[in-house]
Amino acid sequence: MTEIPSEPIQNTNTEIGNYLDNILNYYNHELLDTPLKTRCLIVLNPKVGKDGLFIPKKWTDGDSGSIHEIQVNPKCLEQEIVLHSVIARNLIFAWQFENSNFTRVAYLNAEGVKLMEDAGLPPTSTGEPGGDKIGQGKTYYIAKEGKFAGLFNSYKGITCKYKPAPKNERLSKAKVYGSKYKCECGNYADSKSGSSYICGICKINKNKEVFMKEEKKEKPISKPVKIL
Repeated sequence: MTEIPSEPIQNTNTEIGNYLDNILNYYNHELLDTPLKTRCLIVLNPKVGKDGLFIPKKWTDGDSGSIHEIQVNPKCLEQEIVLHSVIARNLIFAWQFENSNFTRVAYLNAEGVKLMEDAGLPPTSTGEPGGDKIGQGKTYYIAKEGKFAGLFNSYKGITCKYKPAPKNERLSKAKVYGSKYKCECGNYADSKSGSSYICGICKINKNKEVFMKEEKKEKPISKPVKIL
């Protein structure tokens, strides 16, 4: 059996993990009215949308109970304010799940809209003011004078030097060519024609396998989070 070296050759996982935990703990205590009681695990997932995804009680440590999961696209590491906003946004979903009226994964109800607006991350369907606020898969923008922007500007935590390599960044392309697969809940995915997709959000929310419908067309890449 190969022995583990006494001095590790790298601690990249520790560095990135500490960096993400530092951000999460900062907004957990500064942004929310009352900090979360349940821990959250941040997972880097290149397949998740630019706004990330909160999944309640995805993990357990077998001892003290459940652990929530927040998925973040690695591309968010390129712009620190976007990464912070994605983590903060999904912390609001986690807070709503624990303390109030959480509807389902990736769905923003009227109460969630107010929580987002109070936090300085107003929801919208367009990425700009004036879009629809309530519903499945809504995005948001960063209010310049909002609470989140103030907290971000005051953040003095650790930074991270690691970024996705350009050659691996699918989202760096101007367009994605192929087919769009869309579910009735609003979730979508991109892949080659003829693929078979089961909606992950419906599987979580409804415990039901719902196949996504293929729409063959050219799909522009999602616009980045704006500061307005």
